[in-house]
Amino acid sequence: MNRFAFISGATGFVGLKITEHLANQGKDLILSGRDEHQLKKLLKNISKRYSNQTFRGVVCNLANPTSWQFAGNALQDFRVDQYINCAGVQGELGSSSEISYEDMVDVFNVNLFSSIYFTNFFVNKLRDKDKLSIIHFSGGGSTGPRPLFMSYSLSKTALLRFVENFAIENSKKNLKINAVAPGVIPSKMQAEVLANENLRETKDYFNAFESLSRQNYNPAKLLSLCDFLLNEKSDGINGKLLSAEWDNWAEWPNHRNQLKNSDLYTLRRITGRDRGEEWGDL
Repeated sequence: MNRFAFISGATGFVGLKITEHLANQGKDLILSGRDEHQLKKLLKNISKRYSNQTFRGVVCNLANPTSWQFAGNALQDFRVDQYINCAGVQGELGSSSEISYEDMVDVFNVNLFSSIYFTNFFVNKLRDKDKLSIIHFSGGGSTGPRPLFMSYSLSKTALLRFVENFAIENSKKNLKINAVAPGVIPSKMQAEVLANENLRETKDYFNAFESLSRQNYNPAKLLSLCDFLLNEKSDGINGKLLSAEWDNWAEWPNHRNQLKNSDLYTLRRITGRDRGEEWGDL
């Protein structure tokens, strides 16, 4: 039976890059997205160009939990050894007091709860000798404060804690789960930032403007990191947050024990003694 990579958010900016990259490597893919028209267009294009491979599509609105179950039913008969979760939404941007509860629920469903659902789904399908590699994407505001991005930053922070918890809980299984910080990319999210009056003159606005002004975004670092996390070179590296821009991850396999037995590249509380201050700690 063919082993597939499942790409959630395949029609988004990062999803398209990873879809093309893995298809070019000869991988059979199951592509998922919310927009049926865009998904069918992607499947038609990629099937024509890589005619010797198998591609399937699963329409799924990640904001709606009922849709997860329909997608799960469609995935039952496939063996998936790679799950790359590229899906994500920012939701309403602005002061927390002005964000609707309904919008925040939708953001959490897409960025967090659906990620938990499909992670559990694929892990529960694992057979004894199967291997599974999982990549989730973090977002701006998950490792530090990001005012005016409340729903997005909260949901992505929670996702990172889920990744670490899950890795520890399943350390004896033949799987690895990690998160990737892709950096600022010229995605739809950046266009949303530029269009929002509340963000004018902020750091996020200028970052978005610079990102969208680039003529050619080079995804080489991001794709190389994904390759690393999906193949055996990264075996033993689990529950970590890796930056595509700033981490020397190619060296990590030489330090597996240090990574396994430490809190390096994870989220932690900073104490006074961590910064050389003695007044705040007992």
